[in-house]
Amino acid sequence: MDSATVADMAVGGTRVGVLLARAKGFRATGQYEDGVECAREALTVLDLVTHVSPDVGAEGVAANLMAELLMLCGRYGEADTHLRRALAIREAVEGFGSRNVAETVHNMARLAGYKGRYDEAESLFQRAVDIREGALGVSCLEVAETLNAWGELLLRRLDIPRAELQLRRAWAIWCAMKHVQRFLDGSGACYTASLRPCRSPHDGLRRRGDVCVAGKKKKGTRTRRKQRLCCATWGNSLVSR
Repeated sequence: MDSATVADMAVGGTRVGVLLARAKGFRATGQYEDGVECAREALTVLDLVTHVSPDVGAEGVAANLMAELLMLCGRYGEADTHLRRALAIREAVEGFGSRNVAETVHNMARLAGYKGRYDEAESLFQRAVDIREGALGVSCLEVAETLNAWGELLLRRLDIPRAELQLRRAWAIWCAMKHVQRFLDGSGACYTASLRPCRSPHDGLRRRGDVCVAGKKKKGTRTRRKQRLCCATWGNSLVSR
């Protein structure tokens, strides 16, 4: 391998890192289409350099990120293609029980749910939970993330008892990890989460749109902080103040 080829590979690797960082930044700020373009360019660069020295790890990351951004854009058909690519790469490189494989399986489950393939989505969520529990332990935040998404799917199916079971499991993990006690809003103000009795006549889950985290600033100023957490406990739920 000549020095020019090595230099091209180094430049390509640096370029991919920059593009993936930019794509994640666009995702965080809601500029999903811009993120898609960055991820697409990263995959193009990888295709150009991998014929010399394949960087399959980076390719798996880029394909998974691309799929996440496409899902956020509602482009489910394209997302499915990239998720399958990411899963094949990650299983081949890291094995079937790795953390990154679980991430891609989790995304595939979400996508199946968006497309109305609920039975397939549940099977994939179960697989993601099993992998994450095996790789990271039963009480890690990534397990809670999958359980919470599974619960959301069951809510869409109106399977309230099973939804509550998964959401309570997620809530228990978040409580154990002290993950729900403090939040940061957009301005960086600190909030403390609190439970209030459910005002619904039903002792259980409320509609997804009603569920949010109630927060209070440390100085005592009350606020409302919407969250996409659907966790609930028996007879209690997280409701807005």
